[in-house]
Amino acid sequence: MDQVEEERGPEARVGAEGRPAVGEHGPLLLHHGPDEVVLELDPAVALDRAHVRIRGDDVLTIREYWAGGDLPGNADLEWLAGGILQRLEWAERTAESAPGALTVCFTPNGAEALLLPLHAALQGKALLHGVSPLMVRGRAITFASSFSLTDDPLLDGRPGSRPIDDEGVVSRRTPLVHQGNVQEFIYDLESAGRAGTPPTGHGRRTIFGKPQAAFSNLIVTPGEYSLPNLLGLISSGVLVDRLHGVGQGNLVSGTFAHQIATAYRVENGEVVGRIASGTVAGNAYELLGRITTLGRDAPWRGSTSVPAMLVEGVTVS
Repeated sequence: MDQVEEERGPEARVGAEGRPAVGEHGPLLLHHGPDEVVLELDPAVALDRAHVRIRGDDVLTIREYWAGGDLPGNADLEWLAGGILQRLEWAERTAESAPGALTVCFTPNGAEALLLPLHAALQGKALLHGVSPLMVRGRAITFASSFSLTDDPLLDGRPGSRPIDDEGVVSRRTPLVHQGNVQEFIYDLESAGRAGTPPTGHGRRTIFGKPQAAFSNLIVTPGEYSLPNLLGLISSGVLVDRLHGVGQGNLVSGTFAHQIATAYRVENGEVVGRIASGTVAGNAYELLGRITTLGRDAPWRGSTSVPAMLVEGVTVS
């Protein structure tokens, strides 16, 4: 099924105390008038493509998603369609996964299992309350030197772009992790005030609640390898494309055990078949420290740009 949608957040307005009350979607356009300030929200365009194949008790779902501040170009459409066709070809055969600590290539979809816990741990509120695993006895843990993560609200044409956050704080590019070292946490006005640190321009206003710190556009710095090159580095392992239950449970702890939704067995650098069932488990922070190589293609899925990641020592059963 194909779905193209245009989203527009609630109409922006100036609040009773002169502060802008801004919705949560899209880049902002600021217009000055003689007696008023109007904040408008640009639409975001999302394209979702899913293929469902049912053979007896076996249900295969392959999905790709794209979002941006404008209609997708030909290159975006070719990437989306090509990715689905490639996965369908790989899924024609089935293969069993050899259990154990394996080399796993996480696609940008599959990498959500590693990145969502990091999103929670990089919240200034988590650091303030002493529950962020990124700080151990006052020292930040480190990841693989090839791993860098940046939040950039000033990019053109991205759904999370904005010149100011929903609390009126000027947006800026924030290096969160640089070459494996944690650099900054994100704060809204409240958490920054409690921590005694300047706000980072990440206040996000929700419909019924008070503002909370939230990311804008997240970018994992890509590497140099194409996906076939990454697979060529695997003698025996798994290509993980999608896992069930990602985002559920105690995210900030980083520990996960997810059932495989879509994954493929890799032998001697070649995909030999789809793995119909199994579990991928580990701790996201430890696995981010075991990244050996990153892919060069980092497609945008919503407001996140992530390349494929090659990780050693992932538990597969």
